[in-house]
Amino acid sequence: MAGEDLVVSVSGGEKPHVGAVSLAVPRGKNRADNTGLLCAPGHRDDMPAHALAKKLCARLGRTVCLTVGLHVDDAGADDIALLMKNAEKAVDALACALQNGISA
Repeated sequence: MAGEDLVVSVSGGEKPHVGAVSLAVPRGKNRADNTGLLCAPGHRDDMPAHALAKKLCARLGRTVCLTVGLHVDDAGADDIALLMKNAEKAVDALACALQNGISA
């Protein structure tokens, strides 16, 4: 937490890292605008960073700065799908905890 705003890191796989950073700002009820997205050269973490930051922002109505660093060597489509599924579950669990007043 940074005041009412959130700073979140989603990482995993074999080599957790910071591959991309996304900033999402609330825009009306259950809506979010992404106002910034940075991606490290050679990384593909921008799409999950964008989607997850927007999802948290819209659900919670708070500004969200979210970093993503997911990596599995020689990942196939199934590996990538599993990483994304797990990242989405983690973000959903965080949102649920915050909505229920549980300190994250």
